[in-house]
Amino acid sequence: TLYSEAATDKGMVPIYVILTSGDSLMSKIIMKFTGSKYSHATVAMNYYETVSMGTTNKNYGVAVESIFEFPDRWRNKDMKITRRFIPIDTYEKMVYNIEQFKQNYKKISYSFGKLTRFAPWIPKKRITKYANETSFICSEFVALILSNITDFNSKLRTNIGRGTRYMLSPKEVGERIMSTFETVYEGPVFSMPMDLLYKADEKYIKVKKNIVEKCKLKLKEGLENLKAGKQYAE
Repeated sequence: TLYSEAATDKGMVPIYVILTSGDSLMSKIIMKFTGSKYSHATVAMNYYETVSMGTTNKNYGVAVESIFEFPDRWRNKDMKITRRFIPIDTYEKMVYNIEQFKQNYKKISYSFGKLTRFAPWIPKKRITKYANETSFICSEFVALILSNITDFNSKLRTNIGRGTRYMLSPKEVGERIMSTFETVYEGPVFSMPMDLLYKADEKYIKVKKNIVEKCKLKLKEGLENLKAGKQYAE
């Protein structure tokens, strides 16, 4: 595809969106409410780490999971891994956004209440500003991160029936990205080759690592400047 051919461009790197389904009570509730085959959506910026919103005791709120432990007993049915190559500057913006969420994980929670936005008979309060949002569902979080990609962002502009254009179900994340992402695996969770993403990401590891370190340093400097500003004000 056009997007896999872009891999030959040195200014492009791959990202991954992963959809999974399971048989836990929470998975069943999500699939029922959203009419989806999949109950969970997550984004992977590199081969070893997935980031999304979680509902378990281990990963409640901002869920940072190793790809090697990602298929667990709660997500044990089907999965779909999709990939797209994006410009390095866009990748850096996405990494920076994710690192901000990871840094503020104590303030962020999974929003069970937002699942009601998929019920057509319940009035939806409009979300006009995301800067102050502290609770999300998984597919909403993925859509928010992917909105850094220009053409994906334009597809979200028509989705305001649920009070915000980022309020997509896992099914809709799949439908909205199908034209710009390519499927690299689709099938049973436990049949996924564990080195699949490593092989896909191998040649980009060094570039991605440098970008992540750069974003972390930028966030650290910003935090130090903020503290210095507060001390000066006092």
